[in-house]
Amino acid sequence: MEYLKVMRLEYATTKDDALLKHFFEQEIINGAIDYKVLRPAGFFAHGKQNYDESSVLKLMNDENELHGLVSVNTRDALVNEWSRLGWITDLRLSSNRKAILYWFENFLEEMQKIKEEKHLDHLFTFINKTNISTLNAFIRPRNLRPNQPRFHLISNFYRISIFSKIPSFEVPLQSIRIKSLDDSNIEALASYLQKKKEGRLLSYRYSPTLLQERLKKWKNFTKENFLIAYDGKGNIVGCAAPWNAKETQQYQIISYSDFYQSMQTLLKIPSAFGLTKNLPAAGSTADFYFLTHLAADNPYIFHRLLSESMEYCKPDQYIIYSSFEGDHMLRPPKDFIHIKQKFGLYLVLNPEDNLPFSHLSQQLLPDFEVAFL
Repeated sequence: MEYLKVMRLEYATTKDDALLKHFFEQEIINGAIDYKVLRPAGFFAHGKQNYDESSVLKLMNDENELHGLVSVNTRDALVNEWSRLGWITDLRLSSNRKAILYWFENFLEEMQKIKEEKHLDHLFTFINKTNISTLNAFIRPRNLRPNQPRFHLISNFYRISIFSKIPSFEVPLQSIRIKSLDDSNIEALASYLQKKKEGRLLSYRYSPTLLQERLKKWKNFTKENFLIAYDGKGNIVGCAAPWNAKETQQYQIISYSDFYQSMQTLLKIPSAFGLTKNLPAAGSTADFYFLTHLAADNPYIFHRLLSESMEYCKPDQYIIYSSFEGDHMLRPPKDFIHIKQKFGLYLVLNPEDNLPFSHLSQQLLPDFEVAFL
């Protein structure tokens, strides 16, 4: 076929950073909120900060023009046992017909090559479920090709944006105290997180070493970011660590659906009086904190941690965290103004592959940092 002769997939290097960054930042991610993802520190900085290793494939034509890219980021995590995982992210593809045909003919083969070369046990990805064109192309295509990968839905999750707490009679729990992280409690915090996350799909091995590594690698992240909740007996009963990841990745708002435009209008007056925050204006870059290292013993402690996290923000900033379907602990409380965007977490398989695990119970709901995506 003619398009096979003019297109090729090859590994990108750091020399390609400027080219990849420009191409990556041009694409608008369509959905209920249309936005662009920006990489202010360069294309590779985000993956380097958050994963053990990142491999990037670029799709070039015979005139050395870039027509597509995808990243495969690796880390160790729990599936049915400790495994080496590849996260497929950063997918961008031009509208060139030859590029699209080549991509779909070769995507599965190239992913399998990377899986073998990097000794990966499984491949995962996520898809914005309000992005209908992406869903149709990958999850429910009109024509099934024999070399089409199978995307198995693990669980849906929501990326939740918290803008304000509504003044109400529901006062945040006062019987706990909040402390930041220091050398005296880092081991206790690591043990608490390991206990809370143990056995959950995609969970990390929490340890003082992991926390120290994140403090060293993550930009704008210090021990003061941690909000650790203690009960009256001095036991840790919850944790959240707001993190502004804008040094390596930003989100530029392009436009909103009718629903979110109505929400923006509704919040205009109370936000002008400082009673709440509003959605970022179209054309602006969103400024928010991801809630990382999130865990709580009960919803009341989570409510207090959310309140403390809102206090951590400046007046024009807000909070984002993820909650999986069925996770009652992390449902947004009713007295917080919030919006939800639905995503799907998928396992990428060969057409003939069997599932490595069966149905997930609520105790095994996935655990990962949404800030990494």
